[in-house]
Amino acid sequence: MLRRVFITAEDVNAAFRKAAEGPLKGVLPLVSVDFRCTHVSSTIHSSLTMVMAHGR
Repeated sequence: MLRRVFITAEDVNAAFRKAAEGPLKGVLPLVSVDFRCTHVSSTIHSSLTMVMAHGR
């Protein structure tokens, strides 16, 4: 049986932060401004993180 787990935007940001400081250090930067022409795989703007309700 599956159980529902409710995830917050803070949970998502914490997971990104943990990855960016650990195994994805230098690959997954966390930034507070938009920028262009970057060589990294992705950019996270944590103040814009949203969690969508699914199945409610």
